[in-house]
Amino acid sequence: MVFSQTSWTQQLKSVPNAKEAPVVRKEIKRTEITQQESYPQTISVQQGNPQVVHDSVYYAQEIRRMEDQIKAIDQKVVAVQSNPDTDAEAKNNGWYDQMNATKQQLVLQCETYKAYLK
Repeated sequence: MVFSQTSWTQQLKSVPNAKEAPVVRKEIKRTEITQQESYPQTISVQQGNPQVVHDSVYYAQEIRRMEDQIKAIDQKVVAVQSNPDTDAEAKNNGWYDQMNATKQQLVLQCETYKAYLK
């Protein structure tokens, strides 16, 4: 078998019509995970990473992590409000709105995970 020593760009330049040039595509397949009746679920995050078992221990850890994030957001808001310069800048940039939205998402996810534990 003989292999060509030309590079990809040289091969592409040698094609007279661009429509005849091979197209290289990378397809990303997205799958939707739906909650099943079976419990616990084993989910692999990425190929090569260890699988994660979604059981009561996992949900309890995630709830603690989200509650810690909510406390950190509250502490950061208090710290920003204590300085008039940063307070004005945060209001102008919409930082408070972003923090409230993030906090609401965390609270909602936390409630969902607590429902799994019941």
